[in-house]
Amino acid sequence: MKRFDQVFPVEYRSPSYSTQRISQLEELFTIESEEPEKKFFHLALIMDGLRLRFYNADEFYKGKAHKVYQGLLERQRELKRRKPTSGMAPIREWEKETEEIETRIASLEEHKKKILDQIQAELDVDASFELPRSLAEYLGLKRLKYHDGVLVPKGKALALQKIAIGMETWPYLYYSLPRHMSMFDRTDKLANIPKIVEVDALDRGKRIEEIVEDDAYIEDLGQFLCNDCEGIKTYLEVHREARIKAREAAKNRPRSEAPQEYVLEKRIDRSIMLGNTVLIEPEDYVQIQRDEKRRQELTAILAQYVRQRSRSSSKFEGPLRSITEDVVDDDKRQGLIKAVAELIDKMKTELERLAKPVPTEIKTASVPVVPRKPDRKDLFADEYWGIVPIRDDGDDQDS
Repeated sequence: MKRFDQVFPVEYRSPSYSTQRISQLEELFTIESEEPEKKFFHLALIMDGLRLRFYNADEFYKGKAHKVYQGLLERQRELKRRKPTSGMAPIREWEKETEEIETRIASLEEHKKKILDQIQAELDVDASFELPRSLAEYLGLKRLKYHDGVLVPKGKALALQKIAIGMETWPYLYYSLPRHMSMFDRTDKLANIPKIVEVDALDRGKRIEEIVEDDAYIEDLGQFLCNDCEGIKTYLEVHREARIKAREAAKNRPRSEAPQEYVLEKRIDRSIMLGNTVLIEPEDYVQIQRDEKRRQELTAILAQYVRQRSRSSSKFEGPLRSITEDVVDDDKRQGLIKAVAELIDKMKTELERLAKPVPTEIKTASVPVVPRKPDRKDLFADEYWGIVPIRDDGDDQDS
């Protein structure tokens, strides 16, 4: 999928909005708003720059640090109320804990002061000014204005900031939309794009990454966003209800109606299992591994009948949130069993033919024994020909 720097011209990539002072960004927003449609993406990026100027404050006040700070203050007050009056050991323990808490409070207060000092300097206000601690609080100060002096509504500003995030995620879609609609007048509708795209991808049976770079889809999306807001809201609610009903139906569906599938895995004894059925016996598997041609035939058979199924796991994050296993659908099960059986029968016939004794009257030259190469494939290794090992012991494993 295309990156932001591959889609947007240099004029959008160069501005250092994320590092400029809040007062400078306010001034820039006012200037650029004189041509809002032409400068739409600049306005969105300026709003994202304002968000970043409050990033540290948001992280402190809305995150774990502020909760820890409040908890330490409460513990400090409690210690002052319950100071021991006798006993050397209790007094020393009290003094030690009090000192530790005061040190931690002082460190957090220093961090908080740096955050507020930065905001105060960037707003260019005196110490008596009540400083905002988040982007939402900043917008409540009513400092951000259009070129004609009209106040920028809080909802409009927050929508622009959300659009800036979308521009980074799906740059081609956002950069192409102005060909099909006016952007600034419909900022509130553009904020719904992530939800709409998700629904449309489900409807079309495609991945989101495909449709966000499809020119025909982007044109349809632009026309749809030109509808009234109530129509968009209804569209999303209908699909949300449909998805809820589909999930409930799947949950209540009898097990017998669920499509059957069988896990394909390699056991420690080298047998290949298809569900609870032995697909390939250990000794047959060993013989298959000894011959390159047979290995290729088995790989081709598995590629025809086996698919990978994703399984979500909350134990992992990032790329490991989804793990896969090899499964065979019920309608392909018998075909796989038959194909593997034919391969094994053919292999056994060949081995029997080669095992027949040579007539004594025919003299044959002795064949030197060639030692196996030290770098051969180990049959006990996790990686083997065409099959991904699957653990089915009840715990998800990362691969």
